[in-house]
Amino acid sequence: MWPQGQSADAVLALGLGKMDEFNKDSCEFRLAIKSAEFDILSAMLANGNLNDATWGRGVLAKYIVALRTACVDVAMFHNNNNLLTMLETQYNTYKNYYDGDRRALSWYALARCTAGEAVGSDIITRLTATPGTYSMGVGKL
Repeated sequence: MWPQGQSADAVLALGLGKMDEFNKDSCEFRLAIKSAEFDILSAMLANGNLNDATWGRGVLAKYIVALRTACVDVAMFHNNNNLLTMLETQYNTYKNYYDGDRRALSWYALARCTAGEAVGSDIITRLTATPGTYSMGVGKL
């Protein structure tokens, strides 16, 4: 439906921008969610913990936010895969990356919030301490 890795963007766009046309029960929205789930499941076939740099630097966090727009339980994702545990492992593994990339850190915080998890005060402080710069473009989350 969408190029590999862009399903989360499609879900977020439909969920945030077009919900009057694409309600959560519509075929188009459900297809977008299934496409996002497929992206994750196919990546898990290659790397069961999604602990590589591709997924470990904010991409899984964005997918979690997208899945939560459809009320998908990310703590019990397909056969008891806890995406939140994977996200936390990624955060700890790539902590230096998250410390240097506020966009990835923002996605991490949003993923935790949308899943009903607490976000540490240290993360909130880092995100709000200075205005920062968020460049848009190719290769950005």
